[in-house]
Amino acid sequence: MVGFSGTGLTIAGRDWARAHALRHLRPGGPLPVLRVGRQPYGVLPVTSLDSWTSSEDAGTKLRDVLVRLRDVVFRPASAGVARVGRTDDPSSDLVDVLHLGAISSSYVVRALMGQHFLQHLRAFLGEDLDAVGYWQRLVELSSRIPTELGLGVPALAHAAYDGDARRGGTTGRHAFLHQ
Repeated sequence: MVGFSGTGLTIAGRDWARAHALRHLRPGGPLPVLRVGRQPYGVLPVTSLDSWTSSEDAGTKLRDVLVRLRDVVFRPASAGVARVGRTDDPSSDLVDVLHLGAISSSYVVRALMGQHFLQHLRAFLGEDLDAVGYWQRLVELSSRIPTELGLGVPALAHAAYDGDARRGGTTGRHAFLHQ
């Protein structure tokens, strides 16, 4: 979905990231879920990216991407996230945190259409997307963050989502997609 073109990624870097994930990551985390009544809560072990060092070049590159991701995306978005310490009232903050669900309760889906499909469809309808600068603007909008992170333009920047979203079902033991 990301591709290698213009990203600086290499086959060796991809192989290193895969081996790293297999060695160190566990779905669901290394600790069992904690429950308060029926509400599950997870424990997420974390590390300091500022203190992280690696003897491998690929590890250093991964750290650098994660630091940029933290600084460009996560920290600016964290202002509105419920957490203890967000306000001067820690009791109220804790209540806000505990009100949040540990998992998604539902989801929506949208169709994704590639550039060639849309170009041919719009040409059939008598429209020229290139003439109105549609693709240039789409790539600018959809690659802003990957470009700021030094990852280049992702392959998905040349695709567009359908404007209509459909309810995708509920999570749990029997998640399903509504037709």
